[in-house]
Amino acid sequence: MCVNEEIFQKISSKGWDILDKDNALLVGKSCFKEEFENLDNALSDFEIPVTDFIRSGGGLAEPTKRLTNIVNSFHWKKNNVTSETKVTFSDKSLDPIQTNAISHEIDHVGFDSKKNKKFALEIEWSNKDEFFDRDFSAMKGLYNIGAIELGIVILKGSNFNDKAKKEIENYFIDKVESQDDFISVQEHINSVGGTFTFPTNTQLDAINTKNKKLKDYPLSVSEVFWSNKYGSTTTTWKQLLKRLDRGSAERLPMIFLGIPGEVISS
Repeated sequence: MCVNEEIFQKISSKGWDILDKDNALLVGKSCFKEEFENLDNALSDFEIPVTDFIRSGGGLAEPTKRLTNIVNSFHWKKNNVTSETKVTFSDKSLDPIQTNAISHEIDHVGFDSKKNKKFALEIEWSNKDEFFDRDFSAMKGLYNIGAIELGIVILKGSNFNDKAKKEIENYFIDKVESQDDFISVQEHINSVGGTFTFPTNTQLDAINTKNKKLKDYPLSVSEVFWSNKYGSTTTTWKQLLKRLDRGSAERLPMIFLGIPGEVISS
């Protein structure tokens, strides 16, 4: 990992992982210094209450909503970027050729103060690691045609999952001693504007089975909860490094910002 001393200082000091690929930080310093300073300031205050992990709900996860609101505050909105290629010949008797349009959907397209130079930004939260390939492909396509200078991906950092799992465990230790306590958890989550639909009958059976082995009901609840809600998530820092090591992103300036577990508040 490499950190430019003038870029993303604040989040670096707060434990964020910052990975620079193909000198993207130097490009960012040259093209987007002010914009990246503003992003650094905004992300340095980013926090996730543990209840965001406990609550249920459709659509975007609560942490993703919080991050999206930060990025959208700079008017870096979602964009469908379409590129076409026109081939012409000096021999005017030959008709020009218009290729099929290629469309790339980007979560956020950022830009400098004059909107001359642009960058792509994606937020990966709880997805399969195939989404990394989608991001790389879209950003590579835009970079190759000169539409962007670099790409940024915000994701969970190297210690995030361990800290999140521990905070979830602590939450259930504090709230649950027996099956009857799920009602009080539901009431607590409702009080912070969420819903709580755990456990289903199948999940309850899994908790009871695990508790026979662990002899620790809150820990059994925590492990079943984590496994069911987050166990299949693979857009992790570890999986990112594996993909980069095998060259999945090819030659492409990219900055990866890894959220540290320290942003999680009890």
